[in-house]
Amino acid sequence: MTVTKETTDWGVVYYYKNEYCRFALYTYNDDKNTMYLSNVKVEQSARGRGIGNKILELADKEAKKYNYTVICLKVIKSSWVHDWYANHGYSDFCYDHEDAAYVWMKHTL
Repeated sequence: MTVTKETTDWGVVYYYKNEYCRFALYTYNDDKNTMYLSNVKVEQSARGRGIGNKILELADKEAKKYNYTVICLKVIKSSWVHDWYANHGYSDFCYDHEDAAYVWMKHTL
């Protein structure tokens, strides 16, 4: 897995990628507790092999490594992936104010 780090004016973004998947973890300078998971994609040909589970395990490990205590993500409330995250310890905590179809979920480490 290759990891690329980008430092911005507002925080840090870590991009993770291999031939089967990609995702990003990012942080904001003004929030020392929360790491955000985004842009998760597992290639169609690699689905069903537990790669998504490994992404969540790696996200937990990385957040702990940098002393974050919560991981947040945004997902479509009615999607199967919402239920998948819920089955992996994520819970709804607020709706997106710009698009009510989306909900923010969090996982406390």
